[in-house]
Amino acid sequence: MERYKKASSDSSSTASVTEINAQYYQQESAKLRQQIQMLQNSNRHLMGDSLSALSVKELKQLENRLERGITRIRSKKATLI
Repeated sequence: MERYKKASSDSSSTASVTEINAQYYQQESAKLRQQIQMLQNSNRHLMGDSLSALSVKELKQLENRLERGITRIRSKKATLI
């Protein structure tokens, strides 16, 4: 009888741990999908696509970011020449 109770409680705790793990991985998966979406949008903006959804402030920030990148590229190019 004791062995049955112990085995029964072990299996129920294993099931709850499995369920908790499944929930955790579902949450992590959702976070990663959201992060991928944000990175894809950022990449599109850097390539000059999907700009109509951006505000003037966001466009200015993007422009500044691109200008800093161009400056770094030109500096690196100058050191190589």
